[in-house]
Amino acid sequence: MLITRRISWHMAHRILGYRGLCGTIHGHTYSAEISLESSVDVATGMVCDFGDLKTVISEVIDGYFDHSVFLSEADPLVEAIRPHSHRLAVLNGAATAENLGQIIFGLIESRLSMPQFRRSDGTEIKLARIRLWETEKSSVEVDRASGLQSAQAEGRGVKL
Repeated sequence: MLITRRISWHMAHRILGYRGLCGTIHGHTYSAEISLESSVDVATGMVCDFGDLKTVISEVIDGYFDHSVFLSEADPLVEAIRPHSHRLAVLNGAATAENLGQIIFGLIESRLSMPQFRRSDGTEIKLARIRLWETEKSSVEVDRASGLQSAQAEGRGVKL
C-alpha cells in the first residue's frame, strides 16, 4: 500500500549554459508528493503515521530547499551570491528538476532508518517514489530504481 504527503515551497535556480528561460536565475513554487510503501501495520492500522512522515519531509525541505537558491558549482554567480545569502545550495551538476528530485529522494530515504519508521515485526517502510512539480504543469517522478541509482552516483551532493 502507498501513502502520500504533499509539500510546497519557494526556491530559485539557474541552469548554467542553458539557452532557454532557465538559463536566467528565477524562482518557482515547487511542490512534491512523497509516497511511502509498506503493508498496513496490524497493531496501528497504518502504513506509517502521517505526522512522522511530515516531520521528515519538513526537515529535508525546510532544511535544504525552502527559500534557497540552487546553482551549479561551476556557476560564476555562486561567489557573487554567497556573501548575500545563507540559503545558497551548490550542486555538483545542473539544478534541473531531475537532479533536484533525485537529491530529495536520497535525503528522505536516508531518514527512513529512524526508529519511528521501524516496525516491531521487521516489516520495512520504503520510499516508493517522489513526484517533484516545478510548475503546475511540469513534474519529474523519481522511483526506487532511479532514486537508488542517483544515490550511488558521484557528485550529487548539496553544499549549503
